[in-house]
Amino acid sequence: MKTMNDIYLLISGKQYDCSNKEYILYIPRSFYSNPDNVEIIEEIAYINDNLPPLINRFFLNENGIYPINIAGPAVSKVIPWNLKEAKKNSKNNPLISDLSKFEPGYFIDLRQLKMSRLNMIKTEDEHIITSAECIPNKLLPCVKSGFLKVPSDDLASLRDIPIANLYVAFFDEINKTYNNINCYNYKVCYISLETIRENIDNYDENKISIWEVNDKIPDEDEQISHLETYYGDAGIQAGALNPFDIQADKDFHFNSSTTHHNDMIMLGGPRGGGGATCYVANLRTFKK
Repeated sequence: MKTMNDIYLLISGKQYDCSNKEYILYIPRSFYSNPDNVEIIEEIAYINDNLPPLINRFFLNENGIYPINIAGPAVSKVIPWNLKEAKKNSKNNPLISDLSKFEPGYFIDLRQLKMSRLNMIKTEDEHIITSAECIPNKLLPCVKSGFLKVPSDDLASLRDIPIANLYVAFFDEINKTYNNINCYNYKVCYISLETIRENIDNYDENKISIWEVNDKIPDEDEQISHLETYYGDAGIQAGALNPFDIQADKDFHFNSSTTHHNDMIMLGGPRGGGGATCYVANLRTFKK
């Protein structure tokens, strides 16, 4: 359960080290949500009706609107125009000290990947999860249009392939449910490619792991093969699999030599994590 909000990232050498190789990164939530590791650049925090929501903007503008190029997909590109707009949006943002450090990259919106249950199977335990508290509608701005289009002069940059600088949007509370009607507290972090490279450590569960696709690493071949087959080879850009969809009932046992946990039908993740039950983003799908 603790790893279901981690991220697998499929990237090309062009995006990572200017090579012809292909890689898979594993970024745990304990890393991307920790301000000691990354830069939190946008934050919405509603506490109660007696206090206005805390709003530190970056992509979100003063009218409460997101740029259309990153407002729909689970995985999209952050282009120079987005950063130019961010300069205006974040003028009163205490989280931002130096806007020049932010570069074009990729926006991974985990809010769009709901990880809903699909398989109709019994799980080992009953799980009661409460709904997250939403931001009351009365506190939100009223606007004529929810579209913020990319100017025609900037559309060509949508075809560029940036390096793997990451902007990750995620909800605050991982053990809550979120509906499609209300707005909720969330954060956006920035992880530069330099930060990724400086924090590679395949043996530290709170750091970033990396594999070259053709590497043969004991106990992790199945995991890499799964991601390469069902995301890389298939050209799937983003997805997620709920761990309860692959969890067996406690009375059903598996051979521990082929799985990391006896209650997991599928392969385990790095260092005994949740494996393919994490979020997956395939940046190799960007061809232009």
